[in-house]
Amino acid sequence: MNDRSIFKEKEMSLEKKIIRGRPLKSEEDNTAEKILQAARSLFVEKGFSATSISDIAKKASINQSLIYHHFGNKQDLWKKVKEHVLKDSGQFHSFVLKTETTLQEFLGHIINQRTSLYENNPDLARMMLWQRLEDSDQSLKGGTSASPDEWKEMIVRLQEEGRIRSDLDPDMIIALIIHAVTGIYLYPSPLFNSMDKRKLYTKMVLDFLEQSLSAPDRKILVY
Repeated sequence: MNDRSIFKEKEMSLEKKIIRGRPLKSEEDNTAEKILQAARSLFVEKGFSATSISDIAKKASINQSLIYHHFGNKQDLWKKVKEHVLKDSGQFHSFVLKTETTLQEFLGHIINQRTSLYENNPDLARMMLWQRLEDSDQSLKGGTSASPDEWKEMIVRLQEEGRIRSDLDPDMIIALIIHAVTGIYLYPSPLFNSMDKRKLYTKMVLDFLEQSLSAPDRKILVY
């Protein structure tokens, strides 16, 4: 065998290794995706507590040990599914608080973002309803880039800059915003069946929050 043949044989061997290597990574990704899709379907339908790891494995047609391999535990899988829903929507954009950002701009962004998430992602709204009903120890909370926990630092900064009342607890402010905005999606009422009604309600919430949270010297005058 000449040098040229040896070189060609090594080259072909290397190509085979590369080709063989690709399915391994692809298979890992495909397995994780199958788990996320199966978990999403079951979590939305049955909630967290009523969905077992074995249920998810059966629906995904995999060994349940692979779920622990990819996601660790059921709580972490729940959070990853929420993030998966967000990525699927492609609509979430982080908000950067600038020096000139007004309270109205801040509230407008987070309120419109939250309503848009639920309008366009009914699976997420359903999961959040289950989370409220089942998450007594809050182990399912957060885990996504859209988590309200991200608002706290911005609220504190707006308080320090005198744009939000400093006597209010930031965690209470977050709770007020979440309950005021998400209630119509988590607990649907015939009153909000139309988009126009939901938009009107969102505008009322924005005006109310701006009035309630504004620092005394920044109160908005309404005539």
